Amino acid sequence: MAEKKVQLYPAKVRVVPNCKLAKITANLTEQKFQKMLDGNNRQIVEKKKHKKKGKTSSEIVSTYQIINADGYDGTDPLTFFDYSVLSVIDSAQLEGGDCITFAMILRGLTGKTTANGNGNLHPDQRAAIFASVLKLMQTIIKIDNSQANKELGYEGAKIIHRQILSAHIETTKINGQVVEDVVCFHRDENGKTIKSPIFEVADQRNQIIRYDTALLDVPNQNNTPLVITLKNYVMLRVMEIKKHKMTPTITLDDIFKKCRITRNTEKTRQIKETIDKFFAHLQAKGVVDSFSWKKQGTKIHGVEFTFKKTASN
Repeated sequence: MAEKKVQLYPAKVRVVPNCKLAKITANLTEQKFQKMLDGNNRQIVEKKKHKKKGKTSSEIVSTYQIINADGYDGTDPLTFFDYSVLSVIDSAQLEGGDCITFAMILRGLTGKTTANGNGNLHPDQRAAIFASVLKLMQTIIKIDNSQANKELGYEGAKIIHRQILSAHIETTKINGQVVEDVVCFHRDENGKTIKSPIFEVADQRNQIIRYDTALLDVPNQNNTPLVITLKNYVMLRVMEIKKHKMTPTITLDDIFKKCRITRNTEKTRQIKETIDKFFAHLQAKGVVDSFSWKKQGTKIHGVEFTFKKTASN
């Protein structure tokens, strides 16, 4: 058994692809996802061209298709949890790693980046990570960027056709200890780690969000798969809003939809409590200056927040 020597804590900087491809493929309905598995292509409008007199404006598009790998019959759509796992792996690859353990993935998802951070996996956490990694490895995506690259000046491959995660799972020896659940990255003919197609497209467009992974580490919080999904989604939205100077509001409708949560009174209470605790943590860390919950009528609409004013804004 070959021995690997790796850093046993996750990347300190979280790198999250934030292109339209990432957003759309993480939010396909079961029906749309099944149609893609049945052979349908879908288009992404990258940009609308300027209107000309007497003519309808045309669009610059990319196309993509999702396919199951041979022998894999998965029908569950890709989720934001899957993309959170993928971005933890992307981050590890960018730091030069050639493998990552499930425990390291958990630590990346929960922000426990220090050398002594707790990476013990509970059964539900391991099951969720295993299912996600398997889905990413067994799902192939074919992307045609020919028009977008030509007309928008993006550099890189025009056609990308491979697994979302080019890797396999094995038991191996790491730093002298036998470790199960090790995700080993595949390499290309030049010996370079094969990056995710989702990351590659986002990198072409310079549509990547970066933040300190440790910001996800909320003290005394039970990191269930649902809590992990919520924290990672809200963190991405906060950083996206800050970067692009968008309206600083995240609605509950958006959270329930993007995190694929069935809405009911008990879930709404649970989600609000989790997000409230996370925003209090972000406020303590200086990421946001203030936050408050807003209502429409008698129902909670969403959370509004502010950033500290600087000379530039």
